[in-house]
Order: sequence, then C-alpha cells, then structure tokens
Amino acid sequence: MKKLSNILWGILSLMFVLSACAPEQDDIFDDSSANRIEAAMKSYQEILVGASNGWLMEYYPNALQAYGGYNILVSFTKDGKMQASSDVYGSGKVSESTYKLYQSSGTILSVDTYNEVFHFFSDPDNPANVGKDGDGMEGDFEFTIMSASKEEIILQGKKTKNKIVMTPLSEETVWDTYLNGVQASEGKMSKAYEYEVDGKVYSISRSYRTFVYSYEEEGKVVTESYPYIQTLEGVKMYSSMNLGGIEVHDLIFDGDTKSLKSRDGKVVLTKAVTPPAQLFVSNGPWFVTYEGLGTANQKNASAGCEAIKSVVGAYPMAFIIGSYIYTDNALNILAGQGYGALLLDTKVISNDEVSLTLTGSGDQFGVACWNGGGSKLFTTVAGMGAPMNWKVVPNDPDEPTVMTMTEVGNESNVIVVTNQETLFGYPAQ
Repeated sequence: MKKLSNILWGILSLMFVLSACAPEQDDIFDDSSANRIEAAMKSYQEILVGASNGWLMEYYPNALQAYGGYNILVSFTKDGKMQASSDVYGSGKVSESTYKLYQSSGTILSVDTYNEVFHFFSDPDNPANVGKDGDGMEGDFEFTIMSASKEEIILQGKKTKNKIVMTPLSEETVWDTYLNGVQASEGKMSKAYEYEVDGKVYSISRSYRTFVYSYEEEGKVVTESYPYIQTLEGVKMYSSMNLGGIEVHDLIFDGDTKSLKSRDGKVVLTKAVTPPAQLFVSNGPWFVTYEGLGTANQKNASAGCEAIKSVVGAYPMAFIIGSYIYTDNALNILAGQGYGALLLDTKVISNDEVSLTLTGSGDQFGVACWNGGGSKLFTTVAGMGAPMNWKVVPNDPDEPTVMTMTEVGNESNVIVVTNQETLFGYPAQ
C-alpha cells in the first residue's frame, strides 16, 4: 500500500508540474460574438449612409436572371429611411421606404416596408404584368452583405443568390439625368444583331435585357442566353458571353455604324435588318382610324359603323389589328361599354408582304357586330375565307410607330395604321 501511495503521489506531482509549465491560453476573439455583430452592422450602416449622393445598384431579379439587369439608384439615412429610383420608371419617380440591417447567417440588408420602385421586381402582382401570374419577376428585397467598403458593396440576393453590385454615385451625378441617359442608350439599340467569326454566323436577339443567340453546331441549332444590364455606353454582361471562343464582358454602342463593339474591338455585333412584314407581326397591335382608311374605304366603313351602332347602341371607339385586350391574333373592336373580337389568320408572305384572313370565328360581341352589318367595316382590312394581301412599309426600320398598308393588286387601296393607342374617330369631326 505504501508503494502504491508513493506512485499516486508521484503522478499527481507530475501533473502539477506540467500544468504549471503549460502556456496561458488566450481567447481567439477579443470580444463577444454579439458585440462583433453589432460592430459589423454599425460599420455597414456607416458605409451605406456615407455615400452622400447614394449608390448605383446593378440589380438582377429572378434566380436565372431571366429578365436581365436594372439600374436602381438608392440612398440611405441614419434613421432607417431609404429612397429609390430606377430605369424602369425613369426620371422623376422616387419612392421612399425604410430599411434595416439584421443578423441571419451573415448581415442582411432588408427593404422592410413597401417601396413602389424597389418592390416592382419582387411584387407577385407585377405592375407591368412581367413574369408569371402570382410570381412576378421573382426578385429580392433582402440581401446578404458579402463585402462592403466605401468604393463597392457586394450583395447576394437572399432568395435568388444573384450577385448585386453597388458603387457610390459621384456628387456631380444627377439621378434623373443618369436614368434618362440609360433609357436613351437602350433606345439606340436594335432588336437584333449578327456576329460572324470563322464562317459561323451568330443570330442575336434581345428579350427583356437578355441576349439570346443561336448558331448551328454539327447540324443542330444551339441557343444560349446571356443577361445584361444597360449602361450609359451600351451593355454590361452579368457573366461573360462567349462568342466564337472570345469572352465578352461589355459592349459599347457605336452611333456611326449602329453596332455593338467590345472595348478591344475584337467583337462587333452588326445590326440585323428586320423585314417589314416581321415588324408588322411583332410590333403591333395596330390601331385603324377612320381617317387612315382613306377615301377608298370610308364609304364601306361608315356603313359598317352605322350598323354596329344599331346593334350595340354606340359607334366603334377603337378598331385594332392584332393583340389588344381580347386575344393575340384578332380584329378587336370597342364600342360603348362592350368589346369583342373576330379571330384572324395572319401570315408572312414575303419580306414586305402579309396576308390577313378572318377565320369566321369570334366571341359573342364580335359576331353580333358582324351579323348586324359591321362586316362592311371589318372587311376593309381582312378577307373573309380568302386572304387579303398587303404590302407593308414601316416609318422606322427598327421601331416603327406607323405602317402604311397597300393592297397587293389594288394599289389605290392604301391604309395607314399606328401602334400608338388611338381612337377610331368616327363620325369624323
């Protein structure tokens, strides 16, 4: 027992010596996690507020960036207020709300009360009817702060995981002027471009703020899409676009050639010419006016209008070719408190020729107007059962607002239509 006691005493003594020699352990952090979080959020708010003229936010809604990017100008105050303008609404529209910072697996910037400008992109009932019903554009209003400095803030959409970049606006930048400049830059761009390299032709079109291009690869058509944001100079890609092995990050608009060029000049997207017939199909709906029908048609149109009034109690207020309020491809008519349509078969015959044919079907209101004698108005622009062919000439090769239609085989029959919402105008004043 005495020997065992000595052994135990020796072990205890050795442990005491070792513990006495062990170095002191310091905490890894000098402060508590709660204090560190509070300090970080205070620093982030100081940076947000520190941009006295606000920030340019390069905002991408939708997890797939399906609608491209948008410029939102935002400013923050110490008392939790926020103002926002965007290139969707344009100049003169500033909406105010509140914001807050909170902790949730990182610091979150939240636009926590409704902001008409900012929540345009996340509202499930999108004001412009963009996106799916009940989903809208599926954008974020809460963002994880990934990094922040006076020169740049990097955010990540909490829902979409999209990268959102914010840079401070200079003191000289006028918000309205900047947004007007972005819209003007977009207005200069064509709807379609072409790019050729090594004998391969890329056909590039724009859908929202996304380039959609196609090309042939081993006998198959390959289609790819790349979202971008509009800039004062041209466009900036969300991620680089690969064209024939060349990576493109941004493109500058060339006013002389109407082309888009990479900064190094290696890539040039040339403006593609859209045939007039295709412009007629894609740039409607087209509003027909009594005056625009011309004297060759006004006699029949008058008889048709009087007949419609006898059926529905009012003269036609609007007469429209194409999509409007009822269906995509129809002759739409509004008269009094009613509206309806007669279905239309529209075909592209050649680059500058289309045919319009009434199918014989329509809704109750449209058919009632037809049967009551309104057929004399409708058949001024479309044939019943047999096509009525028109040569179409736009007033602008890119963004036409007026189309001059001349009946093929009857050059004296000329009708002028517009895609600007216009009343029919009968009886003539």
